[in-house]
Amino acid sequence: MAKYIDCGQPIIWSMYSTEDNNQLADARTRTRGAATDAAAWKKTLAESRKGQKPLKPEREKGHVCMIIGYNKETGEIAVSDSWGPKFEERWVLGSEAAQVSQGEMMVIGF
Repeated sequence: MAKYIDCGQPIIWSMYSTEDNNQLADARTRTRGAATDAAAWKKTLAESRKGQKPLKPEREKGHVCMIIGYNKETGEIAVSDSWGPKFEERWVLGSEAAQVSQGEMMVIGF
């Protein structure tokens, strides 16, 4: 994934857009936006991983969005959706994304 994003090629990701996943992505993105210290943010994410409740894929919630970035140091992935400005850039942990993934990605080539 990183090699494509680093070359400016977004990735179309098939996933399950569940209510739990969306609430988590919204909350994480808000909290991340307010973070001012990288070390403190890493600590916050470590705590999130410890208390993470499993996300369950819901087959009727199939969807695609784009992976537009990542943070190697924190294990976060930036995703974008076409649902309006609120969904332009949201952040999730890679471990959370894996739980709602349909296991397929397509690279948008030039």
